[in-house]
Amino acid sequence: MRKTEYGNTKEILKYSEFTGVPVTFDTASTAAVTEDGKKIVKAGTIVGGGFLETRSNKGVLANDTVGAEGVVLYDIDVTDGPRGGSVVVEGYINLAKIPTAPTAAQKEALPRITFMN
Repeated sequence: MRKTEYGNTKEILKYSEFTGVPVTFDTASTAAVTEDGKKIVKAGTIVGGGFLETRSNKGVLANDTVGAEGVVLYDIDVTDGPRGGSVVVEGYINLAKIPTAPTAAQKEALPRITFMN
């Protein structure tokens, strides 16, 4: 039996207007980090993996070899298997609320996302 506690969600948006797409993450995803024994894709994680172009709906952590396509809207718990979530592809993101600031290359790859303090 697994006990789940629900609380407030972390809000990464600077303004409420945004465009998002559904994306599925799994426990093998390089975007998942272990936190208190759970595998979590953190809100504000910059992800890619070709999900916009291929519509594969599989997201992975964006880095030097995986281009950025969006920003995870809310934490996604993938401990017990694949879970869906929303990825912001257009909108305003609060830099103070995301785990890692985007690189210059990631900002360039995300022209419809504005990162703000």
